Amino acid sequence: MVKYEFLGKETLDRAEVLGMLDPEFRQWVKRPENREHCLLLAAMEGDNLVGLIVADAAEDSPIAHIQSLFIKPEKQGEGIGFSLLSHLELKLNKMGVIKVTIEIPETPETLSLLKRAHFSAPIRLFENFFFDLSHFNPPWYENPGRLPANFSLVPWEEMTPADKSALLIYGKNEGILLSGRDSNFPVEPLNSYLLKHKDEIAGWMETHRMDKNTINYSHLFLFPEWRFKRLAIPLLAKAIRTQADSEVPIAFFELNLAETPTAWQNFIKKRLRPHSDTNYFTLYSNKILNVL
Repeated sequence: MVKYEFLGKETLDRAEVLGMLDPEFRQWVKRPENREHCLLLAAMEGDNLVGLIVADAAEDSPIAHIQSLFIKPEKQGEGIGFSLLSHLELKLNKMGVIKVTIEIPETPETLSLLKRAHFSAPIRLFENFFFDLSHFNPPWYENPGRLPANFSLVPWEEMTPADKSALLIYGKNEGILLSGRDSNFPVEPLNSYLLKHKDEIAGWMETHRMDKNTINYSHLFLFPEWRFKRLAIPLLAKAIRTQADSEVPIAFFELNLAETPTAWQNFIKKRLRPHSDTNYFTLYSNKILNVL
């Protein structure tokens, strides 16, 4: 018999709980300030954790967001996901929450669950790609072309004080969001690069570590005057090549379907998607709760 119980935030440090979270969210909950409003509801079969839902729900906010929903594969199809949502909704109702949102991987099971739980028709937010770089070899990667004269790639850790000051001025909000979301986590030094024209910054490739085996390709930026000049491919290929030569095997791209420019969406779909080992869509949906 499956029972449902809320867990304390300290359980976010337990290996079995962390194992039910996707790598990006696992990194997010490592920060104490991000745990402040976390609600954890577990599905327990005896002493075994078989399902978990995590929501971000502040006491004074009318909106809560479901960050993670996971059911052990062998327990899927038994209604545990629906029960987790139902128990969570009762708790949120008592807190005064009137709307709950969710981002969840698209599968036949999750589509059925959202419909059964009377969530809104889901929309696709992101397309996610995982690559094992041990056999990643598309033509553009094997032969990315050389940078034009006066251009160079500088490892992130080798940037000068002047470069750091310039980055603070430029900010990071105008770039191509290769992976959909800006990260608040430290830049991964292994394969993040500045692109420089002579002594001036022309762009950069920013990556972030998701876990010990996975690097997220987060943010590629070129200043407008340097776009469409065959600079982006050598920059991206260099970052991937550096990772491929390391002991970190998996590359991750999360394509923001709403914000990423069409040209880059087409590049990723045509030149990255066919070489991915795993890819799936992330759905967004919401539900207005009944007011008690």
